[in-house]
Amino acid sequence: MGPLLLLTCLSYRAGPPAVHVKAAAAPGRGGTLTPASRRPVILHPFRRMVAMKGRVFTEFFAHVEACHGADMVDDIIEAARLPHHGAYTSTGSYPFQEMVSLVTALTEATGQPLPVVLEAFGTHCFESWVGYAPQYFATSRSLFDVLEGIDQFHETEVRKLYPDAELPSFVPERRDGRTLVLGYRSCKPLAPLALGVIRGAAAHLSQPVALRCEPAEDARGPYTRIHVELLRPAG
Repeated sequence: MGPLLLLTCLSYRAGPPAVHVKAAAAPGRGGTLTPASRRPVILHPFRRMVAMKGRVFTEFFAHVEACHGADMVDDIIEAARLPHHGAYTSTGSYPFQEMVSLVTALTEATGQPLPVVLEAFGTHCFESWVGYAPQYFATSRSLFDVLEGIDQFHETEVRKLYPDAELPSFVPERRDGRTLVLGYRSCKPLAPLALGVIRGAAAHLSQPVALRCEPAEDARGPYTRIHVELLRPAG
């Protein structure tokens, strides 16, 4: 299934302890990154989360290797000072703070801001979805139809495998010929990653877009409102 697990929020607010896989430490390369113990902790709201599936981590490593090379994977694992040296099983559960440490290490190693790092991974997520379930993302469908169908994709393809997952939601709020407004809710503040998914869909369908986020709130609480504007009429 790949990285759809990250966007679908496979972390649990309660449940069994994280499973750590013991393995020999992978040799690090470079050795120039700031030690994790001296780095400021970012993504503060994530501290409340308990566990994340190991497949998220392995897909993140695949993304980093594709974009920055295998040496970078070794570097961020070393910088994050993970208790199991970056060895993950796809079905195991691990503290979400480990993902925070890895993302922090990548932002420092590349000099890229956090939103840029998350958005790139979101695009990687969408590309993987296309390979896994192409029927949801056929190029004969419009971009807005694809985006409005993400929740159905989650419920159909994810819920049956991970019934306890806290799934995010992309709820259409308004749509016309040029603009779609989505209400994005998630158990983690990952709006940049959601934007990456949307950009991946737009690229897949050859439909350039302009994106804008704004905070919103209703009776259910705060969420992110995403405005998707087509830069040319859909063909």
